[in-house]
Amino acid sequence: MLTWTLWGGLLFLLWLYFLWSRRRFYMLTLKIPGPLGYPILGMAHWLMRREDILNSFGCFLDKHGPTIYSWLGPIPFLIVSDPQVVQDIFTSPHCVNKGIIYKAVDDGAGIGLFSMNDPRWSIHRKLLNPAFGHKVLLSFLPTFNRETAILLDQLMPLQDDGEKDLIPLLQRFTLGIATQTTMGSDVKDEENFRSNSLLGRYQCILETMTDMCFSPWLNSRFLRQLAGIESHYYQAKTEIRQFIRKIIEKKLADDERKTIPTIQSNDKNIFLNLATDLLRRGVFTLKNVEDESNIIVFGAFETTANAVYYTLMLLAMFPQYQERAFEEIKAMFPNTGDFDVSYADTQQMVYLDLILNESMRVIPPVPVVSRQTSQDLQLSNGIVVPQGVQIAIDIYHMHRSKKIWGPDAETFNPDHFLPDNIRDKHPYAYIPFTKGIRNCIGWRYALISAKVTLAKLLRNYRFSTSFPFEDLYFVEDITMKLKTVPLLELQKNKKPAMSLTDVLELNKTELFAKIRDGLPVMQKTQNLLDCKDDLLFAWDSKESCLLVRNWRSSLAAEVNVQYQTLIPSSIVSVEVDRVLASNEGSLVALSGPRGVTVMELPRRWGTDGYYKDGKNRVTCRTYSLDTQLFLNNPHLEVRQVRWHPHSVSDSTLLVLLNNNTIRVYNHSKLRHVWQVGPSILRSGANSSLCDFGEVAVDFDIAPAGKSRDTEPATSGENETTLDKSNKTLMAAKSLPKQERIEWPVVVLRENGNIYILMTGLDSDKTRLQGPITITPQARDNYGLESCALMIIPSLPPTLIIAESNGKLHHALLMEAESTEHSFNEVDDFVLIEPAEYVIHVLETVELELGLAATGAAAGGESYSCPVYLKRDLINELRYFAYHNAGLHAVTVNFISELQRYLDSESEDDRLELAASSRAEYILCTKFDSSDAVNAVFGLALLQIPAGVVLLLGSGQVISLKLVIDAQLLVTPNEKRQTGADASQQESGPSFVDTIKSLLQRSVNQPILADKLSSPSAQESYELLNQAIEVLREQYLKRHDLVRAAFARHINQINLKKDQQKQEIQDLEQERELISERAHKLAERFEEISYNQELLVRKCNGLMQKANAALPNSVVAEREFSQEVARLNKVTQSMAAGLEDAKKTLNKQRYHIAKSQEDLKKNAYELPEKQHRTITEILTQLTGEIDRQITDVKRINKIVGV
Repeated sequence: MLTWTLWGGLLFLLWLYFLWSRRRFYMLTLKIPGPLGYPILGMAHWLMRREDILNSFGCFLDKHGPTIYSWLGPIPFLIVSDPQVVQDIFTSPHCVNKGIIYKAVDDGAGIGLFSMNDPRWSIHRKLLNPAFGHKVLLSFLPTFNRETAILLDQLMPLQDDGEKDLIPLLQRFTLGIATQTTMGSDVKDEENFRSNSLLGRYQCILETMTDMCFSPWLNSRFLRQLAGIESHYYQAKTEIRQFIRKIIEKKLADDERKTIPTIQSNDKNIFLNLATDLLRRGVFTLKNVEDESNIIVFGAFETTANAVYYTLMLLAMFPQYQERAFEEIKAMFPNTGDFDVSYADTQQMVYLDLILNESMRVIPPVPVVSRQTSQDLQLSNGIVVPQGVQIAIDIYHMHRSKKIWGPDAETFNPDHFLPDNIRDKHPYAYIPFTKGIRNCIGWRYALISAKVTLAKLLRNYRFSTSFPFEDLYFVEDITMKLKTVPLLELQKNKKPAMSLTDVLELNKTELFAKIRDGLPVMQKTQNLLDCKDDLLFAWDSKESCLLVRNWRSSLAAEVNVQYQTLIPSSIVSVEVDRVLASNEGSLVALSGPRGVTVMELPRRWGTDGYYKDGKNRVTCRTYSLDTQLFLNNPHLEVRQVRWHPHSVSDSTLLVLLNNNTIRVYNHSKLRHVWQVGPSILRSGANSSLCDFGEVAVDFDIAPAGKSRDTEPATSGENETTLDKSNKTLMAAKSLPKQERIEWPVVVLRENGNIYILMTGLDSDKTRLQGPITITPQARDNYGLESCALMIIPSLPPTLIIAESNGKLHHALLMEAESTEHSFNEVDDFVLIEPAEYVIHVLETVELELGLAATGAAAGGESYSCPVYLKRDLINELRYFAYHNAGLHAVTVNFISELQRYLDSESEDDRLELAASSRAEYILCTKFDSSDAVNAVFGLALLQIPAGVVLLLGSGQVISLKLVIDAQLLVTPNEKRQTGADASQQESGPSFVDTIKSLLQRSVNQPILADKLSSPSAQESYELLNQAIEVLREQYLKRHDLVRAAFARHINQINLKKDQQKQEIQDLEQERELISERAHKLAERFEEISYNQELLVRKCNGLMQKANAALPNSVVAEREFSQEVARLNKVTQSMAAGLEDAKKTLNKQRYHIAKSQEDLKKNAYELPEKQHRTITEILTQLTGEIDRQITDVKRINKIVGV
């Protein structure tokens, strides 16, 4: 017990001595404000998660000031966000070394410029500085332009295809540039680069190094193995090292063979050439070259890709600034497509420079950098930082400080870097690449490559995103990362001339002039248009005939046939509100609320492919469907008609009636009647079913599948006649024959319930299932006012459910794991089978039905009307929703992710349906608070070139392009003039042209349809407010931009003037100095030449004297050589004898050992006489061996071996 007490006391005394010896350290640190934290832990519990580090730093800085001190476990550290203190640290020679947090970089990427300590860092930095000189960077511009052109081609398939994650594509792009410009090797043809394996390895190393930086225990390889990350990390390191080593070895081999070098390797200052030259001169080792190369490639591609993507992301969130940048770039490069950007062009991109600086202010490439003090450091605020303290420079919060950047410091506004705003800022208030002694060696490289890339991307594409700026959440990392990366959507930048509302000029055609006179009076959405291939069908309600126009041939200069009139052979008595051409275009269904008429189309021939060679009037056979049925049932109405996609004769028509039946017709003959719900009458006992929304309102046909007939489970005593009949049918179907194909007919009821009718095309037997389970469950069952349904044939099928309040539900129709029984009481009298499908709703898109006034939108009820859906046959990701208030185009982004996941062969691939759909309001026909609407009377989708045609209730025709096509462009895209003067291209556009481009305005107003009456005073007031907003955005702000450009230009001119004056003075002084040195060198040369002649004469005299003094030693040399040969033979014979003696000794030892083993086994002891005799023999042999060894050593000394 006493011993433990003594040891405890001793340890306590040692601890007191340790604290006393560091009393000065503690006295200095106690003067610095900051949270002390808990004993032993310090602040470590606040910084355990990377997601919390930046927020914790912000809280500490707000509470204790811009310079705070605390402990991270046993490690003291300082957090700094004051520009003046940051300058003190970055310019001090005692804060050159990086912090211990970067120890993980040494393990992952190697000991290079990033983490190397001084003075080794200073030596390496001076040796490698020429690799990033100005002339070297200019030589990289062709590579930047060439690789960005390839990037534009890779982005082309992504345009108008929903929101995408562009970071992997940009990282692949910047990695290719980094290897070419710094390593002189184009790796795009390498297998690991094409398969993205190389990029994946780099990302694995970066992620693991980040974990090691913020979880120091992971620096132990043993702990990484326990965590299960060592194997992937080690494999990634090995492959990256092999990749870098392969490039270096190839470069060294090429230099040894003196062959033609690789890309740009003729410049001695290319990084790899400079490093290998230092290797040959013995300054660098091979590991130095590998480590520095690895570090340079890491830094070059990661930070540049992030800077470009974050800039595009911010411009997508703030489109007004993207528009300004586009106008500036368009003034310099009028044509889209590929163009070469020179260094002079980058200097002229004034506003793009503001945007890039603001982007790196809001999202700095590196949020926090670390230094450590090698000696005590006196700061300008009076604080003394002791030796050994870790310093964290919080760039993120310094860039967002409201004391420095004003009240809107946390938002994106490029005006922060206007000359008037930036003039009074501290020079260290903005440090995206750090400053001072140890600034980033490649900051110019990153800026030039980013500006070239952004210029080309913004000139060709417009970027947008649905992700709000306020939801960005930043994560501390070696480089800045986002917790959720916003997705970007690309759209081709169109010219102002293309923003016409009638690009096909259909308003002027005779066809629509004729239709205008007979349009229905009631403003209710209907579809009197349809398009099949190159024919546009339009129903003339006044004369009850169908008009046809070849819209594709109408694009030509001369049009031979304006339109054709297809006259029905029998009178069409129904009020047609829907025109639907069959799948092959042989029939047209004319549908109205009180009946359906089918018209057979004649054959086409002739130059333009019109019917019967373009006759003006053609009589077509027409037949009405079930006329007597509608006459006998006055309350019977048609809800939907669709052509069956599997019809061989292209003549199977499905008609949904409001009595919950689907009638199947083949030409004029009724084939089947399918019951899809309880029988409903408008009068009688079942009227309540209508009130509860049990009426089917729409249906669509899903992709076919194999029949999965199952016998329903019925007990004997409860078995009905209907069940027995069903069993008989099931037994008949169980006979061996060809597998039957079933088409799921998905039926939507008004209350949102969905049923599926499983049936074949020519089968009376149907299997009704439902209501289908919809997940996740919703209180309103995803629509109590459902009005339309549509199926996109993806895998699995995508289901679109529309409500009259403008909500669109996007869901997946999937097979259920187990069948489920119906729980709907109204279906008790209908045979319902267990459901084989479930519906999973992924998202809900809410459409804006009209542009109401501000007051009405705030206090009044929202407008509602039936919504109709139409698929885009060209792009399965897109469909259209039209209604009384206009037209929306909806892009379903998760379908592409589904397709990618299904096409992927990787087992580790994960399906993440995170991309939200986008609804674009294309046409607005209701933009006031009144109930007056200009309804859509017709919608037709054109193909090749893709477009959309709308007929409005006012008679106006809207024709828009969906995809830009060469035939519809006003001016084709052209390359920049190749014969232009090189100096002119280098200097870029003049300042006058730049100002003109800044003043050019392209105001894109929303497409507003013509009103049926003159606007009211309120509407005029609202339009005036919009005009004032445009004046502010497009005129006043542009004048501010021009003023900033003038100020920038004047400053540049004054700076160039002063610089040129200084350069002239320097050149004069240098000329005089060179002249003086030339005279001195001439005199020195004459003196050296005279001394050289004297030395040559002296050397010749010495050589003659030495030759004369040498004796004639030919005989002595011969005798000496003979003696050496004799001694050599004697030595060889002795060595052979020694070898034999060693072998004999080994044999004897072997036999002795074996004998000893035998003795141990047999327990046999030799007689004393034999034992003595063997001992004497061994003693003699040992003495003999010792004598021979002594002789050999003596001979070796004599010979000198």
